[in-house]
Amino acid sequence: TKVIQFNPNSAEAYNLRGLAYNHSGDYSFAIEDFNKSLQLNPNYEEAYYNRGCAYDDLGKYALAVNDYTKAIQIDPNDVMAYTNRGVAYDHLGQYALAIDDYNQAIKINPNFAEVYNNRGFTYQNLGNYDKAIADYNQAIKVNPKYALAYNNRAFIYMHLENYAKAIDDFNKALQIDPNYASAYASRGFVYTSLGKYTLAIDDCTRAIKINPNDEVTYNNRGFAYGQLGNYVQAIDDYNKALQINPNYALAYHNRGVTYDNLGKHSLAIDDFSKAIKIEPNYADAYNNRGISYYNLGKYSLAIDDFSKAIQLKPRYASAYYNRGSAYGKLGDNARAQADIQKARELGYTR
Repeated sequence: TKVIQFNPNSAEAYNLRGLAYNHSGDYSFAIEDFNKSLQLNPNYEEAYYNRGCAYDDLGKYALAVNDYTKAIQIDPNDVMAYTNRGVAYDHLGQYALAIDDYNQAIKINPNFAEVYNNRGFTYQNLGNYDKAIADYNQAIKVNPKYALAYNNRAFIYMHLENYAKAIDDFNKALQIDPNYASAYASRGFVYTSLGKYTLAIDDCTRAIKINPNDEVTYNNRGFAYGQLGNYVQAIDDYNKALQINPNYALAYHNRGVTYDNLGKHSLAIDDFSKAIKIEPNYADAYNNRGISYYNLGKYSLAIDDFSKAIQLKPRYASAYYNRGSAYGKLGDNARAQADIQKARELGYTR
């Protein structure tokens, strides 16, 4: 500011003050200074780049793309402008353009680990897991201490249900960064998938200690508690998840399942109804609300919900079985037998 007072025509001074505003989170003031800098020097590549970063931070990705493009036009070898424009394209869902920019950045700097990681993430979003893993491998080769690349590669292994490799990568990420909350939470999810609920709870607890505002981790820990029969602790975690995010349909659903296990069927119905209000096509919520109605002896309402679940998921074996059971309670044996037979054809065993 003092430099600007002495020299109000210094584009560099406005750019530097804009950077300071940007670092402190005052993005509007930062953009005003970058605008002034560019008024004074319309070919100031760094100011275009910095304004693009500010737009990125505000989630204004199209404006960020425009500024990174102007920076590249002035300096075609600005590797960070290509990299950040690629990230902005990612946010806009323009994955082909993102990959083009990452390719160009790699051409300029073949040893830039972050770009390999970013391109890997784009391939991951496209479902091209082989190329994504190859890029994460290269990022780790360039930078063996790159925790994010290990974490991202672990996510693919988790999706592919290669849990041993996923755990190994999460372990490596945590060796590099012992405060990596996402890695603890995700490893906990893997342990849940493996039925190792105590280990899952331990990891979720570590993640929550680092980041106490992650509703997903509370939900996941609640699920693990529920699988161990610790329903009170499960409900407490679902409550915390919903305090953080009142529109979290999965937490309402899971709390509903827990209430049903406790015999609190009316509370369960309330939670399933809230989940359905948030996500009207939530087949599991309809099926489980149907079970709660069934448990209360409200068989017609149960049949309505099971039918809706089947409409949403036509091969929903347990919903057919449940509807068949409800028809049986109403004395409609023909429909009961037909639904139970259909459930068995779809692989339901009970």
